[in-house]
Amino acid sequence: MIAIFHKEGRSRTRCIGVRAFLFGLALVVPGTTFAQNPPACGVKCGKDRWTLKTLTDLDVNSVNFTTLQKKSVAQLASLPRPAKRPKLNRVAPTELQTFEVEANLTEFGTEKDRDFHIVIADLNDPSKTMVVEIADSACQFACASKHFADFLDARKAFITHCGAPATKFKRVDPPVKVTVTGVGFFDPPKHGTGAAANGIELHPVLNISFNPDTDECKARSKPVN
Repeated sequence: MIAIFHKEGRSRTRCIGVRAFLFGLALVVPGTTFAQNPPACGVKCGKDRWTLKTLTDLDVNSVNFTTLQKKSVAQLASLPRPAKRPKLNRVAPTELQTFEVEANLTEFGTEKDRDFHIVIADLNDPSKTMVVEIADSACQFACASKHFADFLDARKAFITHCGAPATKFKRVDPPVKVTVTGVGFFDPPKHGTGAAANGIELHPVLNISFNPDTDECKARSKPVN
């Protein structure tokens, strides 16, 4: 506030700081949409539908994290491909659902956006594959996500069992059995190694467990030629 004095000694105040005050208030109001206002934390890692991949998107409050749908890789790979992939919104019902998948882990590496790119195959039909990805909690948006700790724990579990992924992919032969929990997501068809034809992924992964709980993945992993 600034006080302006007139000749007769009276004063009045002018609220020239109101806009600045309201702007600052908006930044701390709960529920601010990260899809429009990037958080201050983290480094920039990716672009394409990035808020969906980090669970900071406009529709995240509509995602069912409570009831897990158990599906096979073959079942998810047979879902119809969406006609459109909105930049800031989810494709119902698949991208609003959390899935649990038992599968064979066959290949893995890391991408430019720092995600762990993991290829899993159907237990009964190894020709049916899909990608599941674990976000890096050090990345922009991921660092501000309510699921920050899930990303961190999933990456830690993966590194413990398979070692840290590198840009040069490794093949796990013979494969190891895993159970993966994550949110449905459609990437462009045939996007990267092992991608399903319809582009379905679990992205981001919220949990990954190994059966048996050993480091066999490390022993069986060899660089892809």
